[in-house]
Amino acid sequence: MEGWGIFYGLQFLSLSEVERNWLCWKEIIEDGLEDFNDFCTSYPEGVIQSVYAHEKWIPLMHDGGGNHIGIDLAPDVNGCVG
Repeated sequence: MEGWGIFYGLQFLSLSEVERNWLCWKEIIEDGLEDFNDFCTSYPEGVIQSVYAHEKWIPLMHDGGGNHIGIDLAPDVNGCVG
């Protein structure tokens, strides 16, 4: 990974990387992700679903270690779309 990103030090994903990450999440969901969900948290609670991956999440940035910031099209009960 070259340099530092401008938003919390994260780098924007290219469109092909957005697709690749989303397809990876989709495959994890289709294979069953119940074991991964046990370790997921959201702060504040109820804003983002406490699941490992969701088909309605679109990754836009990453830290190179598996953490992403993106668009949430399926928020939890206290969250909002986007």
